[in-house]
Amino acid sequence: MKLFIFRKRVQAAFVLFMISTMTFAKAESVALPNPNSDTIIQKIVGRLLGDQTQFWFGQLPDNLPVKVPLPDKAQVLGSSMYSSGNGQILLDVPQSRSEVFDFYNRRLGSSGWENISSSGADGSKGFVESNFVKPMAFCFRSGQDTELTINANPVEKGLTDVRLNFNTGRSGTRCQQYPGGDVPLPTLVAPPNTRLIDATGGGGENSFDSRVKLETKLDSKSLAAHYDPQFQSAGWKRLDAGQNGNTAWSRWVLKDKKGNSWHGFLYLSKLENEPNQYSALAYVSLL
Repeated sequence: MKLFIFRKRVQAAFVLFMISTMTFAKAESVALPNPNSDTIIQKIVGRLLGDQTQFWFGQLPDNLPVKVPLPDKAQVLGSSMYSSGNGQILLDVPQSRSEVFDFYNRRLGSSGWENISSSGADGSKGFVESNFVKPMAFCFRSGQDTELTINANPVEKGLTDVRLNFNTGRSGTRCQQYPGGDVPLPTLVAPPNTRLIDATGGGGENSFDSRVKLETKLDSKSLAAHYDPQFQSAGWKRLDAGQNGNTAWSRWVLKDKKGNSWHGFLYLSKLENEPNQYSALAYVSLL
């Protein structure tokens, strides 16, 4: 089911791009072969995405489940809605990614939305690539929870591609409890020029771990100096730490918003007979 939804989203993004291209060509054409080309576009969308998908070019959906603010001078490229209650809005915004994120953090935070970006339900718990950019995620809790995920990526100088994905909860949202959702394992972004190999991880309501091989020219002390501040910025306090040859480790504690106490452990060790490779483990558990 998740794969089906993912394919639908990929198809929708492709169709939005295709229609933008077709519409640009339409604007540049001297003569149109068919005056009802907008109708043709709608038929193409219906054929590609199915009759249960609605599409709007250059505007917001007519039946948007919640009011979503738009940054100043944002251009709406298109939007879509699925029968499942999911949908997407594509924007061009003449601001940087950080400015877009700051805007939504302020506006949504003051409008009853809850920021759940730290939940890690998007697979961002533990070790991630150095170029990882975590999307923002919000919940609007009412009679039916609505989840809004915001992705922002620069496309050219001064312009950011912003994608607002919303889910009204008919097919499940991160607003609902899920295994490991409240486990506070931080996102651990790799140093530059570091490759992640065979990343694994998982857990439940009381513990979570992330394991990976790191291919890097840094030594274990430098790796620890890179990852330790990421625990600290997530609210963890270091109990102690140590260094033994090519191995570095540290222990951490955290008290969450519910008053629960957590224990964390970070382990980095150079692999024998594997040039520039380290075994890395990050683990947290409820005390």
